[in-house]
Amino acid sequence: MTATTGTVSLRAAAKALGIPPTSLSRLLESEPSLTAAVVEQPGPRQAMAINLELLQEAWADLHCGATPVEQLSDRERLRRERQQRLYWQGQELKQQVLALEQQHVLASEVAEARKKLLAHLEHRLESWLEEVASLILGLGRQEAFQTLSQSIHALLIELADSPTPDVSPLPEEESLDPQQSETHCRIWLEHYRARLHQLRARITSKELASAAEVKSKAWAEARLFRDRLLSIPARCAAQVDDQRTLNREVIDCLPRR
Repeated sequence: MTATTGTVSLRAAAKALGIPPTSLSRLLESEPSLTAAVVEQPGPRQAMAINLELLQEAWADLHCGATPVEQLSDRERLRRERQQRLYWQGQELKQQVLALEQQHVLASEVAEARKKLLAHLEHRLESWLEEVASLILGLGRQEAFQTLSQSIHALLIELADSPTPDVSPLPEEESLDPQQSETHCRIWLEHYRARLHQLRARITSKELASAAEVKSKAWAEARLFRDRLLSIPARCAAQVDDQRTLNREVIDCLPRR
């Protein structure tokens, strides 16, 4: 870490601190004490300008205590720089791990939750069919249509308010300590590197599923289920005496297992 002062670019500041520019960019967004050193934010035609002196002071206060870098021996300064680089490499890997964990869920838990939800829907529809059969018995076509529509709307509101099975997110990892030894920094660095490779392998093998895709698919199935239920009165109002037809129409609304 040099003692150069003045306003420099992001790349020059990262070189002075001994970390990758991408890591410094993330730190400037997340660490208020480092953000204060930013003189100008990047714009359409303007690059980021950083006060290197303020950045080095904030960096030293944040990870090396209040001891000025200039008072350290060359050996100690190099040791701390190496320790800081390992720490921030570990932090960068940790952020990648956490991002993947937040974006994915266990496919087995998703399948189990979907199975429980479909069983709940099937059970509720069966009981609802018994309830609505007595209401529409002997009614004319128009009356049956209105009764079925009102009952289906009430059923949908009830199902929307009922709790659904939760899919637990993957557990978060223990946080790193910037003051820990270089050996521990290396251990954590290798830990997160291995964890990242493991997550990518589980995603490739479909053991982990994209949370966004799971939500999108669930939303599409729920909407199709709702639309099919709402269309039942128009199809079955003229056949209210045929209980088997109504039962078949309702059961066919369920998503396939």
